[in-house]
Amino acid sequence: DFDKFWLVASKLIPIPPSPSSLHSVPMAQAQPTNSSIDRMPDGNGVRNVPLRVYLPDSIPVIQAQSGPLDENG
Repeated sequence: DFDKFWLVASKLIPIPPSPSSLHSVPMAQAQPTNSSIDRMPDGNGVRNVPLRVYLPDSIPVIQAQSGPLDENG
């Protein structure tokens, strides 16, 4: 169940603030729009969402499961 997944995941991985809450910051505290900090990814943000797709038996797997590292590390 998608809602149950995010209920647990939100306790493990903080969800980044919504775009509307970013615009509610007063302009005096806001950084310039050309700041490189705005383009840097948030270290605490969600980067990956686990996903499992079940295919019928007659359909081949398009991509096999792969680990985060290759044979060379």
